[in-house]
Amino acid sequence: MTTPSRPPHTQFTCQDALHVMAGPYFGIQYDVDHEQRERPDGKPPRWLTIGDEGILWSRRVGPLFVAKTSDAFDAMLDAIQISDDHGFAQLLAKDDLFVVDQEAPVLALDRGLLRTHVRILAGPHEGRAGWVPHEWAIFR
Repeated sequence: MTTPSRPPHTQFTCQDALHVMAGPYFGIQYDVDHEQRERPDGKPPRWLTIGDEGILWSRRVGPLFVAKTSDAFDAMLDAIQISDDHGFAQLLAKDDLFVVDQEAPVLALDRGLLRTHVRILAGPHEGRAGWVPHEWAIFR
C-alpha cells in the first residue's frame, strides 16, 4: 500500500518544524536520534545584528521556515507548541510562511525578542523578507 502524497502546503507538519526550531524556545528534549550537524568550520555560530549579511543555519537538518510577518511568526510558534498541524498547514497555504534551504544568504533588517527580520539574498525566494528565530541568522 502506498501513502498518498500531500499537497505542497501540507507537506510539512509541526513535527518537521519542531525538529528544526522549537527546542531553544520551549526547552524541549525531542527525538535525540534526529540528525544534527555542526558548522563546517567547527566554530560556534555568531548571530547577526541589523545590517549584517550572513546565512540562515540550524543545527538540525531540514528545511527552515520563514514567517512573512511578526504575527505569522507568533502563529507558527503557537502551532508548533500545541502540535496543530492543520494550523501550521494553513500558515503555509496562506503564504504566511515560506520554506528556504539551510545556508540561504540573508541580510538582517531588524531584531525583535527571540527573532530576526531578514531579507533573502539569493535563491527561489530572493528579495522576500520574513522573521526567523534569531539563532538561525548567523555569520557565514
